[in-house]
Formats: sequence, structure tokens, C-alpha cells
Amino acid sequence: FYIEKPEKLKIGFNHQEGSNVNYRLFSFEIIKNIFENVIYKDYFKINLGIEYAKHNRVLRTGISYKESSFQTSYLSPLTTFSFGTSREINNLIFDIAASYSYQKYKYHDLFPAQDDVRPDFDNVHESSWSLISTISYAF
Repeated sequence: FYIEKPEKLKIGFNHQEGSNVNYRLFSFEIIKNIFENVIYKDYFKINLGIEYAKHNRVLRTGISYKESSFQTSYLSPLTTFSFGTSREINNLIFDIAASYSYQKYKYHDLFPAQDDVRPDFDNVHESSWSLISTISYAF
């Protein structure tokens, strides 16, 4: 069984203002995934992020936009918003983040009614929340 890994082309930049303790970081990245087979199509993913740090506290937020990788017109791009914070106490780093994603797509009607004049595909609006937390120790 073979699963193709795409060739990835990335370009991006980070711009940091301030010192290592108190800073503002702006990040931008474009990723192009290139496939050789006919099942998947080449797609772009664009990431934009901002991070603000003051002493041992960090706030961050970002947005990501990803085109569909399937050869279909039924899937719309996936948009993800994320935000998080971290705090360092001695050598322990506490990190918490959340993300919200949204995608709209068309799905074949599972229970079609006879003589129904509506289209065969239903519009589905799918959203998702994710929460992640980590604790790490710096030696």
C-alpha cells in the first residue's frame, strides 16, 4: 500500500521587534504541496501569526487558510483561527491554546425524497474547536 507524500515548497518570513524577553513577532508563511498522482491536486496553505511576549508571559494568535487537496469542487477551503498563551515559572513552561476551524462543503443527500425539486447535494457547514495544553521542563 503506497501513500504519496507531497513535495513541499515553503517560503516565509519572521520579523521580531524587541529583546528576547520583551518582543513582538510577526510570521507569514506560504506552503505549496505538489502531488504527482491524479487523486490529489496541488494546493496552497497560507499561515499568518502574531506573538507578543512580556517577561515570562506570551500571547499568540494566528490564522490559516488551506485549499482543498481533492480533485473535487464540493470542498471549500479550510480556515482556522488560533490563539494561545504560555507562562514560564522557573524552568516549567505552561502552554494552552485553542483553535477554531470552519469549512463548507456539499454532501450527497442520504435520504432523498421522491419528486424532490431540491438539488442532489446538501450544503454542510462544519466547524470545530480544539483545545491543547502542555507542560514542559527546560533543563
